[in-house]
Amino acid sequence: GTSLDKIIQVPIKSFRMKQIGEFTTEVRPQKTGFIAQEVQPYLPDVVSGTDGLGDMGIDTVGIIAHLVRAMKEQQAIIEDLQTQINEVKNGN
Repeated sequence: GTSLDKIIQVPIKSFRMKQIGEFTTEVRPQKTGFIAQEVQPYLPDVVSGTDGLGDMGIDTVGIIAHLVRAMKEQQAIIEDLQTQINEVKNGN
């Protein structure tokens, strides 16, 4: 599928990072982002680590590249729809 198809399916989550060590006292603010295991089925090229259990990471630049491509795909759709609207307005 297209980047747009993939990006639309990627779940966005709010979460707090796991506490590291039993004596950690720092505040763990809520964050919004992606869970690598949930991104992997849609954008495997941006996920590092493959076991699904241990540390996995996401290449945020890779995500940005897919977002930009998805925006270009949307723009092409918008321009096509605008052309169709203009044709209808002009009686073509």
